[in-house]
Amino acid sequence: MARTYAGSRVLYSSHPRMFREAPLRFLMYLLLVPVLGYGLYLLGRWWIQSYSTRMQITETVVIFIQGILNVRRTEVRMSDIRTVHIEQTFWERLFNVGSVMISSAGSDGYEIDIRAMPNPGKIRRLIDRYRATHVGTSD
Repeated sequence: MARTYAGSRVLYSSHPRMFREAPLRFLMYLLLVPVLGYGLYLLGRWWIQSYSTRMQITETVVIFIQGILNVRRTEVRMSDIRTVHIEQTFWERLFNVGSVMISSAGSDGYEIDIRAMPNPGKIRRLIDRYRATHVGTSD
């Protein structure tokens, strides 16, 4: 059975990827594990930050959720999305991750800004496809 959110199918759901975002930092933290265990603390903190951040794309809305105890949730309707901006460094392109920034018609900056998301091209294509079907619609 397909997952749904408020009556629409969830098309994409993922969180940032640690190793793909910064492979050298990941390896450095691993090397620090035997030395005083500090690397374990750094890896644990990074893991919690990555896995407590999530992006979901449904047919009607893009959702950004961040946090475990204190949760910040941002929802942007497809019909309100003005731009989808993708940034990728050379290494991020090799590992197929990137920063995804989404702005809506009612804001000056980016309402959603999330780093190290897997398949940023797929995210843009999904949003563009469903945004085109919701242009001019409002609830």
